[in-house]
Amino acid sequence: MARNTKAIGDTTVAMVLAALLRNGERVLLPFSDNERYDLVIDDGGRFDRVQCKTGKLKNGSIIFSSRSVYSHKKGCAVVKDYAGQVEFFGVYCPQNDGVYLVPILDVARGRAALRSSRTASIIISTGLGGP
Repeated sequence: MARNTKAIGDTTVAMVLAALLRNGERVLLPFSDNERYDLVIDDGGRFDRVQCKTGKLKNGSIIFSSRSVYSHKKGCAVVKDYAGQVEFFGVYCPQNDGVYLVPILDVARGRAALRSSRTASIIISTGLGGP
């Protein structure tokens, strides 16, 4: 059975949105899905764009891609990072049900890894009894 990447992405956005709302954040949703960000946090005078990513738990770290890859009509892959286009990554890891808000400035281009720790300041919500 083929992976439904759209459904996986939709679930990730929903989990990040729910965690932000539970945390008392005011969140805006873009009208279309053609933007480089999935959510916007309205901080009462400042807007922070959030790109949601699905993380995978591997060897004690949560791995996620900090870039997008899509196929062009001619079959070649286009790779883009998010520098200057988002302020945060919202990462949902289904394996531990954790949601993490990660500043883009703290993330390497390409692939990123978070240590799976309930004491990290970037955790918004976790299914493991954390904040």
